[in-house]
Amino acid sequence: TIPLLYEKPKLDHILLAIFLVYMGTRSKPSFTLTFLPSLAIYGLMHWRKLKQLNWTYLIVGLGIPAVLVLASQYFLTYSAGMGNGLEFAPFRSILIYLPNIPTVLLYTLLSIASPLLFSIYYWEKIKKDPAVIIAWINFGLSLFLGYAFAEQLNPGSLNFWWNPMIALFFLFLVTIANAGKVGLLGAVKQKMNPDEWVILGAFVLQLACGVIYVIRITINPLDLL
Repeated sequence: TIPLLYEKPKLDHILLAIFLVYMGTRSKPSFTLTFLPSLAIYGLMHWRKLKQLNWTYLIVGLGIPAVLVLASQYFLTYSAGMGNGLEFAPFRSILIYLPNIPTVLLYTLLSIASPLLFSIYYWEKIKKDPAVIIAWINFGLSLFLGYAFAEQLNPGSLNFWWNPMIALFFLFLVTIANAGKVGLLGAVKQKMNPDEWVILGAFVLQLACGVIYVIRITINPLDLL
């Protein structure tokens, strides 16, 4: 999607985008809910290039199918007489499982440790990469939704916390890709400075925690919550 933002519109690209947006949003609307606004924010940040944007691709391929599917899912989930709805209730859902807001913020910081350290240290080298900027915008929007909103009848379902989890995975992938570009992964065989060791250590710890989590929920799916 990102490389196509400034290309000329092509029918096959548009049709593929419609299919992917429809299937992806139908299966898990959380990512689409924040990713498309992230693209819009990125476009506004580069407002001087607005005329160069592939508007046909953005509107027909991404925007219209996403809005239609999201609207239909919202209606079926919250407006079909089931009595459920959404509410602005900061930290309500996550505080069912964590004791206080400082703990929530601490866990959030730990979850983004490696991408954050990497982005700060290599910012001058990666700041022009659209994927990096969009990934961080997307994570910020997702985290806001997770913090701010909850379902009225079942806030403990943490449905809005799928957003930051998916966004964090996307951010982690983008960080790994850029780690290869700036030579961090290759530097393991060479002499590394202390800052690079800290960043690499954070990568390894986060990856290990992810593997442990996957194994845990595979053995006992109830631990997913």
